[in-house]
Amino acid sequence: MTSARSHSVTATADTTKRTEKAGSSQKETRSRHRVVPSDAQYNDAIGHVHGKQTRIGSSEPIYSTKLPSKPFPTLSFFASQSLAVIISSVLLLWVVCIGLVTRLKTYIPRALSRPPRPQPSWDDPQKWKHERLVKSPQYYAWCCGFDILDEQAETEDGFYLRMHHVRCFDEDKELSSIGRGFPVLIMHGLFQSSGSFITSEERSLAFWLARRGFDVYLGNNRGIFDMGHRHYSRYNPAFWDHDVDDLAKYDLPAMIDYVRARTGYDKIAYIGHSQGNATAFLALSRWNRPELGEKLSYFGALAPAVFAGPLTNRFPLNQLRKVDQALWARLFGVLDFTPLMKFSYDWTPATPYAALGYQMFAYLFEWNDTHWLQRRKPKMFRFTPQPVSSRIMYWWAGQNGFTTRRHLLDPNETWYDERFPPLALYGGGADHLVLPLPVQEHFEKFEPKVRLVRAKILPDAEVRAIDASYMSANRYSSIVIISGLLMLLNGAFMTFWVRSFHTVVRGPAPLTLCRRYSEDATQLVSLLQSNMLSCLFPTSALGN
Repeated sequence: MTSARSHSVTATADTTKRTEKAGSSQKETRSRHRVVPSDAQYNDAIGHVHGKQTRIGSSEPIYSTKLPSKPFPTLSFFASQSLAVIISSVLLLWVVCIGLVTRLKTYIPRALSRPPRPQPSWDDPQKWKHERLVKSPQYYAWCCGFDILDEQAETEDGFYLRMHHVRCFDEDKELSSIGRGFPVLIMHGLFQSSGSFITSEERSLAFWLARRGFDVYLGNNRGIFDMGHRHYSRYNPAFWDHDVDDLAKYDLPAMIDYVRARTGYDKIAYIGHSQGNATAFLALSRWNRPELGEKLSYFGALAPAVFAGPLTNRFPLNQLRKVDQALWARLFGVLDFTPLMKFSYDWTPATPYAALGYQMFAYLFEWNDTHWLQRRKPKMFRFTPQPVSSRIMYWWAGQNGFTTRRHLLDPNETWYDERFPPLALYGGGADHLVLPLPVQEHFEKFEPKVRLVRAKILPDAEVRAIDASYMSANRYSSIVIISGLLMLLNGAFMTFWVRSFHTVVRGPAPLTLCRRYSEDATQLVSLLQSNMLSCLFPTSALGN
């Protein structure tokens, strides 16, 4: 067996000894057969005891729940972050208002003309009518006959990652092999978490794979589910000083190595969604960590975020990509991106939060709920949005970011060598955020050493929720006029506030920093007002 690289997972002493003794005699068999640990080794390997992890043979915790105290922030840092929170919150509320107005303007004619939804033959709504809206993955797993264990990996740079291990406790369905089959690691997209794969009830991807004998692990990037760092507090700027390249360099290898060490397999299968694919494509590139491909037997890419679609040319993404790094830091801070989202996630009642969250993201990403069961939408948004760093969002949407470059890597260059695992691509032909077809074309043209085992693009998937055929300027002009007036009033109020603040704040540093914020905010308000009409009619902007 190939000796494991020094990685960040917490391996036990006896697991390490077992690996060393295996030697070359097991090199051929370990790739095909799993070394099944005993129950004691199974529990010890993770040290999962009452929610805490301990080193084998020691009562010392792997990490201290009390992170080192951070120095008292300077006045400049406190002022800049406070203003960034205010400005980013106002911007978020502004976009939410625009989204709600736009969605309402299209929903009304659609609701009047669309026939009732047919009830799927396989669905039993009575079975789930008493299900609650919670933020616990374990709860939804229990409703489907599974359990989810909270486990933990650690990256090379000291971040703790929440790993969710799917286990079955339903012995009546001949599922005794669950948790003992071939391991699969599933990774979420931007603003999401492992909860994305367990909220579709019995048809959830995690449960579907588990029922077929796979040993399913759900990964989470750093900072999600309030996970911490070996040294940094979540209020320390160093905690949030990372972007997608760091996720590819540290998070993904840590999770892959964790599952390998946990299960005893040399290779595992990997399934990513959106950003979860972007990190994998970056990590496996020949100039990054191509050796990681030797640890994967399969790579399933769902909606791969590799090539940007026309939706990135629409408000607000088309304006964010004009913002340079310095201005971005002043508008959105240097901690997590728009803290109001995390505050709302923690404190807003489940039903209104889920309803608002769905409409917000449906506007931004043009989701279509044609194939959705209506009762599932609120559940999905009990795990969305999850906090991400301001730097990650700048990497995606800022100046010279993904939306500007239009691609993850140079499309005219060979990205991978023969170590890249067998690849399967799945995408929506009507997905306007990321384009799956150019990914398929790139691998067919520029990647002769990569085995593309499957490429399936569903033509009707991710159909735009906003359709010009549903719009009637004469019929719904009153809605447009009223919403426009409301946004203008909002913009006037914000302009008055920032200009008054600019006038009041005088004096030496660090308060002069506040004046820069007011100037930036004033310019941004003018920009928002100039884009108001294009926001109300997003279909026209989509074609730009």
